[in-house]
Amino acid sequence: MRTLKFTIYVILAVSFIFFVSEFFRRRVGAFAGSYPFAKTWKIKAPINEVKEAILDLKVTYPDIFVEGDSLLFAKDHTGY
Repeated sequence: MRTLKFTIYVILAVSFIFFVSEFFRRRVGAFAGSYPFAKTWKIKAPINEVKEAILDLKVTYPDIFVEGDSLLFAKDHTGY
């Protein structure tokens, strides 16, 4: 009977440690694969020129932007 209690305690302790570590991993590192290959560019031009160039590109090639009519320049809260 003593070994059964010991086994149950060990299983509960290992499960508790696993779930706590998983909680903190997701809390700190978020979910794996959220933005695995985010691209960034550094453009040495004023933001107005970049906006105009993107709008000209949208007029020239309307199918290049998948989201349709809206073209947003707001900062993304995720940092990407």
